[in-house]
Amino acid sequence: DLPGSPLILPEITTRFDTPVTLCGMSAWRLPLRLLLSSIVVLASAGAVAAQSAAIEYVVSVPEPEQRWLQVDVRFPSTAGTPLEVRMARSSPGRYAAHEFGKNVYLFEARGAGDAVLVTEQVAPAQWRITPTGSTVQVRYRLFADHVDGTYSAVDGTHAHLNAPATFAWAPSLTEAPVRVRFTQPPGRTWRVSTQLFPTDDPLTFTAPNFQYFMDSPVEFSGHAVREFTVARPGGGTPARIRLAVHHLGTDAQLDTYAATVEKIVREQAAVFGELAPFDGGTYTFLMDYLPWADGDGMEHRNSTVCTGAATLADGVARLSGTASHEFFHSWNVERIRPAALEPFDF
Repeated sequence: DLPGSPLILPEITTRFDTPVTLCGMSAWRLPLRLLLSSIVVLASAGAVAAQSAAIEYVVSVPEPEQRWLQVDVRFPSTAGTPLEVRMARSSPGRYAAHEFGKNVYLFEARGAGDAVLVTEQVAPAQWRITPTGSTVQVRYRLFADHVDGTYSAVDGTHAHLNAPATFAWAPSLTEAPVRVRFTQPPGRTWRVSTQLFPTDDPLTFTAPNFQYFMDSPVEFSGHAVREFTVARPGGGTPARIRLAVHHLGTDAQLDTYAATVEKIVREQAAVFGELAPFDGGTYTFLMDYLPWADGDGMEHRNSTVCTGAATLADGVARLSGTASHEFFHSWNVERIRPAALEPFDF
């Protein structure tokens, strides 16, 4: 399950006629919730171990002005033989075929000792690799030149990434954890904003599984950040709301816009009675307001992408309208939705 979504078991206490040894502890009386939880953990240990090794991605932008990025991905030994690797054909929230594989080129796979592996492209977005050892290293380039909520874009100012449009994946490893590291472009110091979970390294992030990873867009640039907190009814840790804004305006314009978005968030909290239970306690607006961006918005579980060609100087009303629409989705569609909507079919 995603962080923040624990297994729910009944609060029942049962009595045993003989001592019970559980995880090294003996007791005459144990909560049935604890017993059942432990049984679930022990029974699933084998299945979890089969996919416990993380899939590791490295994203490089060696020539951002050329509108391409490089992705290196290491698939663990549990991937299977042959290993099937795909690019997605759809994206969360966009219920249409987009054929993201069309932007992939120079796709190759290597094994132990950097040996080139036999790779067959069986479809425009599907490759079959024959491993010769315990791991497979895949490398490819991705052309990216579309700033919106569906595609990815790279230029001298940023890497704006929608995960399904960027990352190749293995259908045999959808339960494996994911680790992704971003490398700085030459001569630049960019930061990363995303709903992926942070680590001690500010350029390395994790996801618990494939579904969460593919639902997590990324802004990698010299963007500005504003944030505020909203108290939750009944106490507890306040929700942290972050605005990661890549724009060409002034700090004063951004402060004005951030105050507008804060009013929207607080009003929606009043409408629903509370904010959604964001995983990790944080919700992130990923905003690109640039002359070369398309007007768009796309919701995700703990974040949203908002893009537009309007500037903060002349388009605050229109831009904040999209922000309001997308934040509404943190409840509606993201958590109040048809059961058939997830898991996403890529």
